[in-house]
This record gives sequence, C-alpha cells and structure tokens, in this order.
Amino acid sequence: MFYKYSHEGMQIACVHINLNIIQMQLRRFTISTPCFHCGLPCLKDSVTKDEHHFCCHGCLFVFEILQGNSLHKYYELEKSPGKPATEKSKEEYTYLDDAKFLEHFLKFNEQQTAIACFYIPNIHCASCIWLLENLYRINAHIKKVDVNFSSHEVYITYDKQNIRLSEIAHLLSQLGYPPHLSLDHEQQNAQKNHDDLLRLGVAGFCFGNVMLLSFPEYLSSDVPKEFQRFFGYLNLLLTIPVFFYAAKEWLYSSWISLKQKNINLDIPIALGLIALLSTSAFDIISKRGPGYCDSLCGFVFFLLIGKFFQKKTFQNLSFDRDYKAYFPLSTLRIQDNDKCAVPVHELQVGDTIFVRHQELIPVDGKLQSDHAQIDYSFVTGESDLIAKDKGQDIFAGGRIVGKAASIQVEKQVEQSFLTSLWKNVQNKEKSAVQTLTNTISPFFTLTVISIALASFAYYWLYGKNIAMAWYTFSSVLIVACPCALALTSSFTHGAMIRLLEKHRIFLKSGDILEKLAKINNVVFDKTGTLTSTTPRISLIFGNIDEQQQQILANIVHQSIHPVSQTLAKTFPLLTPIHLTEFNEIPGKGIAAKYNSQDFFVGSVSWISSLLELPKGLPQKISQQSCVAFAVGNKLCCVFATENNFRRGWENIVSRIAQKHAVHLISGDSKRDLDIVGKVFPKNNIHFNLDPFQKVAYIEKLQKSADSKVLMIGDGLNDSGALIESDVGVAVIEENSHFSPASDIILAAEKISLLPKMFSLSRATLNITYASFAISCIYNSLGITLAISGKLTPVFVAVLMPVSSVTVMLFTTFSSRRLCKKILGDDKWE
Repeated sequence: MFYKYSHEGMQIACVHINLNIIQMQLRRFTISTPCFHCGLPCLKDSVTKDEHHFCCHGCLFVFEILQGNSLHKYYELEKSPGKPATEKSKEEYTYLDDAKFLEHFLKFNEQQTAIACFYIPNIHCASCIWLLENLYRINAHIKKVDVNFSSHEVYITYDKQNIRLSEIAHLLSQLGYPPHLSLDHEQQNAQKNHDDLLRLGVAGFCFGNVMLLSFPEYLSSDVPKEFQRFFGYLNLLLTIPVFFYAAKEWLYSSWISLKQKNINLDIPIALGLIALLSTSAFDIISKRGPGYCDSLCGFVFFLLIGKFFQKKTFQNLSFDRDYKAYFPLSTLRIQDNDKCAVPVHELQVGDTIFVRHQELIPVDGKLQSDHAQIDYSFVTGESDLIAKDKGQDIFAGGRIVGKAASIQVEKQVEQSFLTSLWKNVQNKEKSAVQTLTNTISPFFTLTVISIALASFAYYWLYGKNIAMAWYTFSSVLIVACPCALALTSSFTHGAMIRLLEKHRIFLKSGDILEKLAKINNVVFDKTGTLTSTTPRISLIFGNIDEQQQQILANIVHQSIHPVSQTLAKTFPLLTPIHLTEFNEIPGKGIAAKYNSQDFFVGSVSWISSLLELPKGLPQKISQQSCVAFAVGNKLCCVFATENNFRRGWENIVSRIAQKHAVHLISGDSKRDLDIVGKVFPKNNIHFNLDPFQKVAYIEKLQKSADSKVLMIGDGLNDSGALIESDVGVAVIEENSHFSPASDIILAAEKISLLPKMFSLSRATLNITYASFAISCIYNSLGITLAISGKLTPVFVAVLMPVSSVTVMLFTTFSSRRLCKKILGDDKWE
C-alpha cells in the first residue's frame, strides 16, 4: 500500500500508523491496573483487597504480612516498590540447616546468636533496604539486619534457638527477596564479570561489523541500491543483539523506574536508544536511508567501555578499603615464647596470637588459654559476656575482657568483616551532598526529556525535517551525562579517603568529611590524646620486692591502658604466672588473684575504698596523679605518674579554638588544671569523670540548638562518648588498638594535622560543588550543540563517557592538590 504514496506521503502515513499503534498500546496498558505491591499489570486472575489490586495471591500475601506488622511505610517510600513473591516452599531451603552449609553462610555463631550473610540480587531501591532492615518487626527472633546496597549483601543477626536459617531464607523469598545461595562467592563474582565482558564483546563485535558494512555509504554515494538495502538489513540485524542484550541494563533500569512511577538517570539513555533503533528500522525498511545503526552500536559500545573502567576503579577502591587501607590492624603473635606485633593479614592458620583486655579478636580460632571472657557487643549489639574454655571456638570481632587470652588461628583473617563492624557503628543520616544528588536527578531527567521533545517538535513541525527531528532528539538524550552528576560525591570522597590514608588518617566513610565541616564543639579527652600513652613513673612510697615485681608485671602486661603499658615497660615480664582472676574496671584499676591472694593496681582513690591507707599518705600524694599497688589488704607501694603532654598540643587546641568551642574531659585528678587552663576555658574543663559521665557530657552539649560535637579520645575508656558524638576520633599509638566506636582513626604522631582536617572538610565540599558546576556546564554546552544538529550520535557516544572521566580527573587532582596544600609533608607518590 505504501508504494501508492509519494515519499512525503508515505512518511506521513507511516507516522500516522505508528502513532495509532502507540495509542493502542498505551490504551491497552492503561486498561491493565498495576499491582499495588509490585507494579506489574493485573490480569484475569488478579485479586482485590482494601481497594488495592494485586496481580497474584503472592503479592497479596506479602501485603498482608506488611500490614499485619505495621510496615505501611514500605509503600510510602516508593510506589509499587515490591518484587513478586516467589513460589519456593519452606522445604526447598531445609538444606541450609545442615552443618556444612551453615558454616558457609554464618559469619558468627555463638550461644543463642548467629549472623548470616546472604547475597540478594533483588535489592534495587530505598524501599527494599527499609523493608529488609525492618525484618525484626515481622519476626521477633530476627534481631538486626544490615544491608550493603552496593554489594547486595545482607547481614542478618538472629536467635538461632528460635528460628532456623532455612526459615529466614523462606521469609525473604516470600517477601520477594530470595537469597542467591551460591557456595562460591568468587565464582559468582567471576560470572558477573564474565557477563559484563560478554556484553562489551557483543557490542564491540557488532559495532565493528556495522562500521565495516557502512563504509560504502561513507565513501561513495554510487553504491547500487541492492547492496545498500542488503547492507542496511545486515546492520539492523547486528543492531538487535546490541539493543536487547548489550544495552539491557539501561532498558531494565528504566523499566523498573517507570514501573515504580519514579524517574531515574537511565531514562534519557533508554529513550535515546529506542529513538535510534526506531528511526533506523523505519529508514531501512522504508528505503529512506541507512539509519543510525552505527551510532547506536557505537553509543552502547563506548558506554560499556566507560562503565567497565569506572567499575574497575570502584573495585580497586573497594579492595583497598576492605583489605588493608581502612586501618593496618596488627596483633601480637607468639613465636618461640616471645611476642611480636605483626599485621593481621600476615597471620597463617596454626599461628598463636596473644589478645589482651579490650583488644579486638581479629581471627576465627580456638582458645589455647584455660578460660576467657569475650564481649561480642560490636558484632551482636549485646553486652553480655560469653565465657569460653580451652579448645572452644572463638569468632572474630569480639573483645577480650579480663585476663589476656592465647588463640590459635583456625581461619585466615577476613578484614572486610572486621571493617564492616566499623562501618555498621555509624549514623545513617543522609549527607547534604547525597540529598542534593537525589533532588537533582529527577529534575535533570525531566529537563533533558523536555528539551529533546521540544527539539523534535521544532524540526518536525516547523523545519519539516523528520530525519533531523529524530537526529536531534537522540543526540540530546545521549549527550546529557547523568553519570557525572551522580558520581561526583563518590569520586571526591574516594579520592580524599585514599589521600588521607597516606597520612595515617583513616575515615569510616566519605560522609565524615561533610560532617566535619558542620562541627562547632570539639571535646578532648586528656589521657592518651593531649598526653602520650607513655607517662613517666617514679616510686614515691613503699617498696616492691622481685616476686611482687613479677606479679605486677604479669598483671599490667594483660592491659592496654597507657599507665599499665608504662608499668609493663618499667617491670619486664621475666616469669609468666597463671592469674586465676583478672578484672579491669574502667577509670579505677585492675583486680587480680594469684595463689588465692588478691592484688590491686589502680588509682589511689579506688585503692583507698578497698583498704585502709597508711596515715599521712593522702596528704603526701594529694597534688600528684598516682597509681597504687596493693597486696591483699596492705598497700605495697605508690607510683607517681607525670603526664607527657604531646609536643605542640597548645598550638593544636588554640587553632581549633579559633572557630570552635573547645572542651576538656578527663578521668584524672585536677593536677594538670593550671596547665590546660591556659588553653581551655575554665568552664569547659571537667576532671574526675567516669565513662558514663563523659557520655552524659556529650549528650548535654548536643541538646543545644545546632550543636554538632566532635569527640577526640583514645578509644579505651571513652568509646561510649565516641559513639554518642556526631564525629568520633580515636587517637591511637598502637595498631592493635582498633576502635569500631570511632568515625576516624588518627595515628598519634599525626595529631598535629587535626586542625587542618576541618579546613580540608570545607575544601572537600567546595570540590564537590565545583564538580557539579562542571557537569552542569558540560551538559548545557552539549545539549545546545545537539539541538543545533552539530553533534553526530557517534561523536556524542564518545563524548558522554569522556565527561565522566573529566569529572573524575578533576576531583582526583583537585583533592590531591588541596591535600598537599593543606596537610603538607612528603606523603605523595
């Protein structure tokens, strides 16, 4: 029929018929009511409840579960956010309860509590994360769920005596989030990388052949029409796998977004691909021209190349952060009856390590000591101590409480799990930059689509050039680069984190830099922060014989408190003995027992509450900070401790005080009041505070309007205050003192950089906003040129990933330059 019309008439008729088809499809789509839960069309077997339509009984079942557990908010975060429920029965998951499978999926398994890690591919939006993190409201035996959105991994803490792992997997499946139960994570990751490379290979192969078949069109206009038509159909055939396979990620993402009635940054790309394919198919079939198959294949190919290198960059960042760069954790390895500090990643199966009171257990192993008490609160959130006997299994992530323990390594260290403990103890408040990105994204997408439609309408209605209309429509959609907008924050934070690590400043996440810029109150803990962890000690009362020296040495060698460490250096351990009891009381001291005899090491005020001191002693030591050693009910001796304030501490505090209110809290006596009073306001100095009073002081400051508090401590007796503060900084002198309670770990020798960190945080925000500006300028210029028809789709396909690379290079070099300018020194490669 079309041959009866003129060329222009044929064009109009075809467009008219295409519009009719589109209208019919739209009418058919609107007749099908979307499922209230998952958004899929409701067909004949749909069900209705509470005026809501559901595509199947599975979605209705999930809806009833959520309604019955007061989880209505799930449907408020997104429209139709759910996944269709799967048909798997509970019996299909029973194999997970077998011991050999449990060992694979469990990261922690102690007494009533276990932690399982599942890979769940169906996590795709904020609603998914919210629902999974609220599983405990559906089943009370699930205690906590932590979701890693980027890796799609879910850590589930549950009561193993009341719910089985198979039941949890079945519940996830019922909710539309079935776990991918692969026993080989490396093979799973390799398969995903293989799929990415296969899509890139398909796009490259088709692009190369389409270009080859298009050469005759490029070089000459005298190609016989039969060959033109044959090459055109071959090009269209080669384009189909590129569109439906290589580009399926953008098409699927856009479909999911539209299904949820949301707008994401992939929609312009998907529309551009659809426009190029539709135009090419119409041109080739109607013999109007060769179409834009080369542009479509080239666009997808270059887009996949950009995504591949971007993914590789993030994988390298993730590897560095997960394995070593978070913090170079070390531990004491026992070798030939000697103890030496080694990095945890050098531990081998069969090694024996020595873990002291309050130190983190870095490996899974077996207890070699007779007894040990372990605090797994950082892993499970529960503070109850777990008693262990010799030969029993020990899991990584706990802290030794009381007597030091020897542990034989049974499994090589998985530092990614240890650092996940650090990442999970944090405020999940969204950053302002992240909020800005989320706000801009839908506006950006709608603006680009509107401009593309406007340019299409102009060239079609006023320019009478349908080819140019499709040409500009596709170019506008393709040239707009959402990636640079979306990744600006990640690039900037990633660059800063890597650079700061060179200065032994370790950040839990990039958002910490943004929080630092908002801090207006800085609270210092004195001991181990302003002072070094090696105070000078001198005997000022009593005597101590050789046997008592060795008992004291055995006691203090099991503690990591600065005073204990100094006593340990003063009295070397020559004769190891077996202490039957060991109890370290924060802010007070240590109580131990050997051969049925009690021994006490601690502050004089604490010792005086346990036994009667010699007459005249309190007056003699009233002006000194002292530690006493008592045997039974008799005071043996008293040591005077003289704090060594860190070099330049006054300058550090004074510089911070220029723009922040500074406070000092300490568990020590007021002996150093005259020294610290020269820098700190007298009203902001507080001595003799126990760990709970330190937390209360932080809470009091936070109650003030717009008050943001940064706490700086050593992570030992002030971990509660570090957690309570908006930003917690742990100053450490030994790599074994890893503190999951902190947001920043700062090597003690780098404490002079602390004032500069505030300047760097503000500069980081400026880099992020400058990157936004660069991205906006690029998009403005690119869209302007695309509207004018001066950009070919192939050139646009190359230009788009280049913009992302430009932003990445800008953030990297700007961060590097600012770090060097602000932090200084020679840590640059």
